[in-house]
Amino acid sequence: MNCIYNQIPDAVRSAGKVHKAILLRALSTHLRDATFEKSAAEVDALFDNLRHISLDTLVTLASPALWLNVHRLYRATDATPHFDVSLLITNLQAMAFDSYWHLLEGRVIDIDVPTGKLLLPSIGYQLRGRHLRLSCASGAPTIERQGRNQPVTSDTEALPLSVQSLPSAPSLVVGELDTSIFDDFSIEAARGHGIQLSEFAQQLVHSLNLIKHVAPNLANTINLSVQWFVPLRSADPSIHRSHSSMDLPHVIFLSPSDRKAELAEAIVHEFGHNELNAIEPVCPLVDGQDVADFYSPWRTDRRPLRGLLHALFVFCGVSAFLRALDHSDCARGSASSVRTRRVLTMHRIRLGLKQVAYSRLAAGGMSIVKLIQTAAEECSAELGEYTSIPPEIESHWRAWRSANPELTAQGPSD
Repeated sequence: MNCIYNQIPDAVRSAGKVHKAILLRALSTHLRDATFEKSAAEVDALFDNLRHISLDTLVTLASPALWLNVHRLYRATDATPHFDVSLLITNLQAMAFDSYWHLLEGRVIDIDVPTGKLLLPSIGYQLRGRHLRLSCASGAPTIERQGRNQPVTSDTEALPLSVQSLPSAPSLVVGELDTSIFDDFSIEAARGHGIQLSEFAQQLVHSLNLIKHVAPNLANTINLSVQWFVPLRSADPSIHRSHSSMDLPHVIFLSPSDRKAELAEAIVHEFGHNELNAIEPVCPLVDGQDVADFYSPWRTDRRPLRGLLHALFVFCGVSAFLRALDHSDCARGSASSVRTRRVLTMHRIRLGLKQVAYSRLAAGGMSIVKLIQTAAEECSAELGEYTSIPPEIESHWRAWRSANPELTAQGPSD
């Protein structure tokens, strides 16, 4: 069974990258149209410094925090005065240096820093000062102090960030919570996670190795795509939490877990959201206004159609991972629980598909639903003997139906 994540057409993925390139190139024009002339000139100066780097490379190497601040700048207009555009420009310049410093040998980026502190998460340091001159020399990021360049790592005013590299993947574990690199929702969700980054990193290594063992192609795709893992707070250790953000591509937020299969499943799940988020700007899922009036077998609240499609898509990916785990030697001692999880996932996907309003789907949404239907059929064919609807599915449906009697939805036996 091929994972549904690998079935998104290459042309759609390429269009998603082109969309990101356009966002970068059109940013200064947008700012001028929004009457931020000084900020537009600063963006032009920044990209003039990066003109030797191809657009494809700029998009590929851009850090999640660079995209966060690009998205914020596009939302910054006279109608949204809560955005401090000058500070967003500072953040953009910092994240550009953080992303591309190794390609800036002999070039200089001057950054005015209103707050007096500048975070560089990929480099792993916070720099101090109101005006910073950054460059690259001898293959290292440098800062000018008293007229002399020195490596950032030798700067006595630099502070190490709460960031750690993963030994088995080109990803970072980021525990530094700052508005220059995260949105407010994610900061609040992560604050007080209560785990050492080294311990969380070790948990991630075990789970990523499990994915690599049972689904090597999926593991390789995850390694190539995910840039940051961020620990989340969970008030109840028995309840695992995770989320993703449209504004922060290539980032997975996860609460810690020493149960490697549970953490691995959450990684696969959130990776699926990232994959779908990446193509939505060029491949919308839903036509018109999307109202939260749908039943989802995974949630107790009303969901928009887009949210339902996301759930169906990512749980098809989870289903493929569970199948691989079920058929591997890693399932010894837990085969029954893995099989139960597979069966529940299969029945939830079937029930979720019943709720889809095809008349509201955009062309991209229809294509995604076809992939989901194929994946569901393959899953059902293999688990054909498990046709009885699990009681958990029935009870969840009845509770939702009772709380939302005015909405149209189909139950497991309909």
